[in-house]
Amino acid sequence: MNKVLYECRKCGKTFINNGNRDGLNCDKCKGSLIPSGYVDELQNGIRKMKDKIENAETYIVNKKNKAREVTIKINLDTIEFENKLNRIEKKLERIKSLEDTLKFSKDFNEVKNITINNNVDIKDIMKRCVEAVMSMEPLQ
Repeated sequence: MNKVLYECRKCGKTFINNGNRDGLNCDKCKGSLIPSGYVDELQNGIRKMKDKIENAETYIVNKKNKAREVTIKINLDTIEFENKLNRIEKKLERIKSLEDTLKFSKDFNEVKNITINNNVDIKDIMKRCVEAVMSMEPLQ
C-alpha cells in the first residue's frame, strides 16, 4: 500500500497514513485533513528539485546587451479604416480631376491668346499688303 501525506486545514500539521482515506481529522485540533499526495511521488519530486538546484548555474545579466523587446498583438476591425481610405481616395481623385481641368483651362487660355495675337498680326499683314498693292503703279 502507498503512503499518503495529509495536511490539517486548521493548524497545518502533517500526517502520513497508509492508503488514501476520507474523513480523517487532526489529532491536535480536530481539523479536517486534506491529502497532499503520495509520499513516494513527493519524495521523487523533492529529489528531482534538489538535482535541479545542485546543477543550476548562476545567471549573470549581460549589461552590454540590454535589448528590450516588446511584442504587441492588436486585433483591429479594419472595415471603418477601409471606408475612410476609400473616401479619401475618392476625394484625391476629385482633386486630381480638378487639377487636370485647371491645367487644361490654363493651356486653352494660352492657345487662345496665341491665336488672338496671331489673328491681329494676320490682319495687320493683310492691311499692309492691301496698302502696298494700292500704292503700286498699274502695269502696262
